[in-house]
Amino acid sequence: MRMEISVIIVAVENDKKLLPRCLKALKLACHKAGLKTETIVVANATSLSLPVNLKKGIKILNLSENGGLGTAVNSAMETVKNKWVLLLCPDVELKDNSLKILIKETADRIGIIAPRILINDQTQETILPIPSLWQIFLEQSFLYRLFPSIFRLPFSDKLLYQKKQKVSAAAAICWLFQKKAYRLAGGFDERFFLYFEDVDLCRRIKRAGFEIIYQPAAAAFHFPHASTGGQTDGSLYVKSLKKILGKYHNQLYVILSLFIFAFGSLIRLILWSVLGNRKKINFLTEAIRESLFISR
Repeated sequence: MRMEISVIIVAVENDKKLLPRCLKALKLACHKAGLKTETIVVANATSLSLPVNLKKGIKILNLSENGGLGTAVNSAMETVKNKWVLLLCPDVELKDNSLKILIKETADRIGIIAPRILINDQTQETILPIPSLWQIFLEQSFLYRLFPSIFRLPFSDKLLYQKKQKVSAAAAICWLFQKKAYRLAGGFDERFFLYFEDVDLCRRIKRAGFEIIYQPAAAAFHFPHASTGGQTDGSLYVKSLKKILGKYHNQLYVILSLFIFAFGSLIRLILWSVLGNRKKINFLTEAIRESLFISR
């Protein structure tokens, strides 16, 4: 009997051009793995019209408002029927053997399996640290860059991406996750519109007793920023950072963390002002401004 998985793809207006390519690659990967699927495409505050050759067997869930990735996935999860669910960004194309490799890792103790993500054949840094005072200090002091062999963070230690291993969190670009783990953890926290919603859910899935596996033998290509047009929001980033810190730590811990973050961002702002990188200047300016409003 062929294994069946559910697939959830959340698409906003800017995703429409890449969605057909994503679905074609998904179809090929499922065929290669011998998988049957139910596919739910969440039209997040947009309307979708799929080509005839792709829309067979696909259910479109229309949401009138964009409440973020977490809200969209939670809505789709109300209807999924299979034990394992593939969460896939529409700007991702699976390699044809990726699902065949990922499904070999499925087991009752596994909560999430994440593949290697490639951007122009370079590995994207998708293993994520859990935000903490110490982790923020390492990043903002540049110690993790200066001494990567001592202070091993996934943003500087490339060796972490070479082998299959258990990780604390993985970016929700492409996940194969177990429905039971998702539900026991309580699903996505819808207070996060963007940034850290995946880290927060990973943390709760691990607390529920499941493992998160990074499997680099499986791979997918990522065409990032398709949904945002390359724009990032420093203010929204810090708001989400505040939320995740405040969710697990006291107010003094949050204040100290944000002070270190703001100080490090100020140093970077001076650097990027000299180099003239307008996008990073805008992001850091917004982030510093937001980090000063501790009580919000």
